[in-house]
Parts: sequence; C-alpha cells; structure tokens
Amino acid sequence: MPYDYPDSIPGQVMFIVSKRRLKKAVDRNRTRRLMREAYRLQKHEFYTMNARKFAMAISFNGKEALDLETAKKSIAKIISKLKDQEA
Repeated sequence: MPYDYPDSIPGQVMFIVSKRRLKKAVDRNRTRRLMREAYRLQKHEFYTMNARKFAMAISFNGKEALDLETAKKSIAKIISKLKDQEA
C-alpha cells in the first residue's frame, strides 16, 4: 500500500501471528521472530524493487510453529509475486 513516509525509511512491514492458530505465546513469538529474520535477510530485494515506499502486513496462517527455511521460502514467494505485479 503506497504511503508517504520520511525519506530515511523505504517502508514498513508488520508480522501477524494469530493466537487462534498458535496457542502458546512462545510459539507465536518464535514464529514472529523467524518471519522478521527471513524478511531481514531478503529486505534488500524489497528496497530495490521500485522507488515507491510501502507498508505491508504479513500474516502467518499455519497450524504449527514455523522454521527459518520455510519462512525464507515464504518471503521469497511474496517478493516474486510483488515483482510480477510491478512488471
């Protein structure tokens, strides 16, 4: 979603993990942490995609806690879909 941010930040990302899916706070926090780490490792691709600034919410809908490799694949899939929309 395009939004006017200060020039110092290219965009914002929010990660959502539902209590309904993952009952334990430990699992929700770990999943959220892994999603943030996967994004951090690939955020340069978001920044080089276009000149527009962005605000994005990524929601986890699984029934089991996430691992880092799965999170990386999911974030990469989101990036490729966004790149396809830009083209």
